[in-house]
This record gives sequence, C-alpha cells and structure tokens, in this order.
Amino acid sequence: MTQKILRLTALMLCVFLLSGCGILNAAISLVAPDVTEENDLPHLMVQQIDVEMHPANGSFGRHYQSQENLTTILRLLRDMVSDQYPEEQPDLEDGQNYYTVTATYASGEQQVYYVLGYQFLKVGDEDWCEISFDNAMKFADYLQSHPSENGTYVPPATLPPETVPTETESTPEDAEV
Repeated sequence: MTQKILRLTALMLCVFLLSGCGILNAAISLVAPDVTEENDLPHLMVQQIDVEMHPANGSFGRHYQSQENLTTILRLLRDMVSDQYPEEQPDLEDGQNYYTVTATYASGEQQVYYVLGYQFLKVGDEDWCEISFDNAMKFADYLQSHPSENGTYVPPATLPPETVPTETESTPEDAEV
C-alpha cells in the first residue's frame, strides 16, 4: 500500500514538474521573445531599445526599457521579417525615411534593425527583405503612440492652449443679467 502511494506521489510530482516547464517556457517567451529554442534560456536579454528616424528628425526619438514595450517592439519587428527579397538591395543613402532600432542586451551587445520606407527590413548586416505595408504601419503606429519612457520626447500639442482672460476683458461670469 505504501509503495502505491509513493509511486502515485512520484508520478504526480513528475507531472507537476513537466507542466511547470511548459509554464516556464511560456513565461520566458513573454519576457524574452528572442529565445531560439523552446527549452533554451536566452543567453541575451534585451534591456533597452532606442529608435531613431532618419534623415535626422529632432522631434522623433524613442527610448524604451519597460518589458511591455520591449516585447511588443521585438514582436512587431519579427512579424515584419519575410522570406521575400527585393531584386535590388535598397540603399539607405537614397534619401527615403527609415528607422534604426537598436536593441541593447544585458551583455552589452547590440542588434540593429533598419525599417526603410515601409517596404523593407534589414537586421544587422543581413540582406534586406520585403515587408508588408500593414505590418510596417503597425510598427510605426506603435512608435507614434508610445513616447519615450525617459521623458525626453514631448508629443506635439493636440489642442490649442487655453486662453486666460486679462483684467480688461470680461468673462461670461462677469456679465450682468
């Protein structure tokens, strides 16, 4: 009887541990989307992402460190990667607008992504690949709607400033009835 209980306990412990590995992998994939294989812990963890627009645009610059933003940006970039390559490799010097996205890992290593004209993506020194306009727009929209986390970027005002009446001006509250 005690052997059956021990076997049952051992079996339940194995099932619990195996299901725990699946939960661990799911948690790791959320925090570190750069995991290469299902059971490998990432040797590099992205700690920050910096985005710039070129040609230089002084009002656009992004710096992200929150896990939510890092994960979303990396997923958006990975969703853009395709196996379609242009006949001719584009040139960054053509004057088109492009983003440089620099992911900095815990080890200090960096990976640079280039998104050119909503049409092409390049990872590091790899060849350019074609991307869908929709995926490129999702990426650009995310960047536009998520300003830097360090407070250096101030979005343009969307409403006119409120006007404060001077002493000589009358306000509706001051009018006599």
